[in-house]
Amino acid sequence: MTGMMILRFTLTVTLSMLAAGALAVAISLGVGGARPSEQIAFDSIAGRGSDLYLADVWHGNRIAITRTTGAQEISPAWSPDGQHLAYISMANSNSMNLIVADWDGRNPRIIAPLYTVNYGSTLMDWSPDGGHIAIAAQNSGGQQAVYAYDVGTGQRQQIVPRVGNLYSPTYSPGGRLAFSFSPVANSEIYVFDPQIMGALDSHTTLPAPARITESYYTDTSPDWSPDGQWITFVSDRTGSSEIYVMRPDGTGLRAVTDAPSIEASPSWAPDSERIVFVSNRSDGRKMFVVDIGSGETIPLSIASGDIDDQRPAWRPH
Repeated sequence: MTGMMILRFTLTVTLSMLAAGALAVAISLGVGGARPSEQIAFDSIAGRGSDLYLADVWHGNRIAITRTTGAQEISPAWSPDGQHLAYISMANSNSMNLIVADWDGRNPRIIAPLYTVNYGSTLMDWSPDGGHIAIAAQNSGGQQAVYAYDVGTGQRQQIVPRVGNLYSPTYSPGGRLAFSFSPVANSEIYVFDPQIMGALDSHTTLPAPARITESYYTDTSPDWSPDGQWITFVSDRTGSSEIYVMRPDGTGLRAVTDAPSIEASPSWAPDSERIVFVSNRSDGRKMFVVDIGSGETIPLSIASGDIDDQRPAWRPH
């Protein structure tokens, strides 16, 4: 890490402290013993602000992997190989950066500065080849769009031919995108293949994204399953925010939670059979796991105290 990067991050930790922190992660999470697929990264709000944490799903351990003075880190997203995390670092609402770090928070580097993003929702996803990160962010004109940021160069390219209220892009294993879009009031889930944007010439009209939900309510926060067979999302179509699943063409729609609470931020397990999500059904916002086949829902026994857990991301194989 260069001196300039240390200055931009305003890090107050030393390299020796980072190494010690990485060792603590390995010990606390049983790395080498615990299955990598049973680890979840998430952001959590405590007294000092928002930091990123890594937790062993079944052993109840959590450890902070960011401690940046004067900034908040939110919305972790795993690289396809599970070895890196992308996230947003915010010094304030006008100073945001897209960051990529090692899986344990070490060696953070700025990929690109960001204009304003909607950090109330899950923000981004890696492309299947690990070369780009899709994120919904505003352009210099204040319009929201979906961009792919090159992890190596930081260059970005708009990958959905639409601007407006677009949020939460998520990739399929084959490279298609699902995202939520709100043209007027309520938001719906759409699917689009960004690969066709580079395959058509300037004289060909791009096809519009396909709308796969139809309701008068809010459908948002999609996440595409690792096997490509399902999309999970949040909807308030029954009066409360629940977790739903459906096929990528919109068929097979069904709720997998049913509780008088607010459910949010679903993220698939690598087996495509379970979903971790956040709910206020207990004190504060805590994480739960639901089996999509049986509907069985269990709380994660991760010691948290009086803090709110948000935007979980299950580590891939």
